[in-house]
Amino acid sequence: MIQVRRIMKCLLFIVLFCLVISLSEATDNFLLKEGKLSGALLCLSALLLMLYFNVRVVGLYARRVLVSMAGLMLVLFVLRFIKYNALLNESSTAARYVWYANYIPILGMAQFSLRASHCVGMNDSGRIPKSYFVTLSITAVLCTLVLTNDLHSLAYRITGLKPDGNLIYSNGPVFYAVYGWLAALAIMSVVNIMRRSTLPRKWSVLIPILVPYIIGTTPLVLSTMGHPLTLMNQHVMEMQDCVAVMFGGCWMVCLASGLIPSNKGY
Repeated sequence: MIQVRRIMKCLLFIVLFCLVISLSEATDNFLLKEGKLSGALLCLSALLLMLYFNVRVVGLYARRVLVSMAGLMLVLFVLRFIKYNALLNESSTAARYVWYANYIPILGMAQFSLRASHCVGMNDSGRIPKSYFVTLSITAVLCTLVLTNDLHSLAYRITGLKPDGNLIYSNGPVFYAVYGWLAALAIMSVVNIMRRSTLPRKWSVLIPILVPYIIGTTPLVLSTMGHPLTLMNQHVMEMQDCVAVMFGGCWMVCLASGLIPSNKGY
């Protein structure tokens, strides 16, 4: 049976999460304490999500995969916190590699989301389809290309420094390939979820599953087009936040709707 109230509570939580993070990011920048409040809240939210999946998910392999995905979310937010609070000069090699390293958990979360989709329904045997290793190889290649950007500048073309010390750069083809691959993994995850679902009237949960993706994708598209979301004249909902909403939110909805067996429900 589809739990409408649980799904609505879950979606409401995701919307409130976005509002709180946006307010904290705007407040950080307004108070000239960039990243401190929002970074702490994001790390706490990732820890709580790990605990949530660990306590609520019944299936062994589904639980391991979802807890691992939430763990990568924590790594992503820790890297974000380091970027803003480690007093690194943005033009330094260390700062650039912290920036590049963000893409390992970003792509890893999408990859774990696809893996979790294989555990939907009655399939929690731990068997990994051969096609998954193909997608994993593509993810590994993209991560390597981003990490080695200083050698080829295919992800970002760094052309100089602004007066405030920030980098002047433009996006390269690998950057757009990463965005495209994130979208492809998200689509494959949703298709797998719907194919493997054993719920009656399973298509009625498609829209709730898509809501986190829509919420997360919108700021990314606007930012890529040069129109980032702003609050109090500050840029909010960065790429890390959006990816967390997309993949973390999707699986919270799946758990709330019964697509992933839960011991207590939402």
